[in-house]
Amino acid sequence: MDKEYKKQRVVCLFLSFLLCFTPIVSSLNVIFNVFLGGISLNTGLLYIIYFVLMTAFLFSNIRYMPKKLLCALVFFFVSYFGTVMFFPQNVEYMWTTADDILTNPTYILLFFVISGFIASFYLNDIELFISIFEKFSVVTVALLAIRFFMGFIIRSTMPEYMTFSYNLLLPTTFVLLLCIKEFKLYRAAIAILGICLIFIAGCRGALLGVVISPLIYIFFFGKLDKNIKYRITILLVALLLMVLFFYDPILQAVSSKLTGIGLNSRTLEMLLNSSITDDSSRGRILQNTMSQVDLLGHGLWGDRVILNGRYPHNIIAEILIDYGWILGSGILILLICIILRGLHKANVLMSIALCSLLSTGIVKLLLSGSFVNQEPAFYVLIGLCVNSYSNSCIKKDD
Repeated sequence: MDKEYKKQRVVCLFLSFLLCFTPIVSSLNVIFNVFLGGISLNTGLLYIIYFVLMTAFLFSNIRYMPKKLLCALVFFFVSYFGTVMFFPQNVEYMWTTADDILTNPTYILLFFVISGFIASFYLNDIELFISIFEKFSVVTVALLAIRFFMGFIIRSTMPEYMTFSYNLLLPTTFVLLLCIKEFKLYRAAIAILGICLIFIAGCRGALLGVVISPLIYIFFFGKLDKNIKYRITILLVALLLMVLFFYDPILQAVSSKLTGIGLNSRTLEMLLNSSITDDSSRGRILQNTMSQVDLLGHGLWGDRVILNGRYPHNIIAEILIDYGWILGSGILILLICIILRGLHKANVLMSIALCSLLSTGIVKLLLSGSFVNQEPAFYVLIGLCVNSYSNSCIKKDD
């Protein structure tokens, strides 16, 4: 095992652990708690593993810093400290206490968000990353499935539908795209399991993500053979026609089957009572946010001040309220260009990574979550997009 391979393995392990950290920790905690009679997993142990990987990554890779990464980090720190200086009212949402390892917003931003952005610039072996992240994704979906069925058996441990669905979204989408590229039975089983669990749990944003990302991959950036595209198109059209012609009978039949085994699907309930398009008051929150956008912005976490602790549930509105019309519009245009260029330049394997990250890094953040919260997929997506068109080493096709 040569030195460069070891470095790349550390980068891949770090990114994979980072992207699957939350679902792994939450699932193992519940599983341990139930099977070991109230004993919970020591979350600190997983944090230690994470910090060991991060330290190994830092010492093995950061002997040079790409100019694009340096510029991005300078911009971030100027934004952060500029907010502290000029918007002191935001600080209560930026910092708790120095010993608050788990929930301090600044710690989360630095160690579980920005660190992924940095690591993505040093990924040169996309084939190795795909291999390692697939293993993490399969394990994550399996653990979440165990977590769900334990909740089904022991009702008091049933997972919260939104967090559970979004935890499933990235690994499920990633395995699904791998299965589209190269069919394997275990990949199909894991992808179907993840999709079914998201459907039953009923988070509409996660369902949208697991639909949109594969469509983007198949028809725009997946670099698939035309024959594969034709076959998938025929299959999708056939499924769509079947749903259109037999919509009510299918819903009733699926609902009856799930009810028969004691399961309730939030998605089915919303489809049956025609509430699937309700915005859960987010339209009002978004409207309130956009009415407060000014030319210069309110600083990082400024949306929390404006919305009394809440956030807009939309990354576009959040960037505009924090940075203002002038700088915020420029940031959004730059991000769109980076993503589109990264997807266009990506090789076959990189396109799988990027399109799967779109599900959580973009689709989710358009409907829920925050770009300054624990959402590393957005930053890893941006970093890998820059990497895909800047780093010649990563452009080796399989």
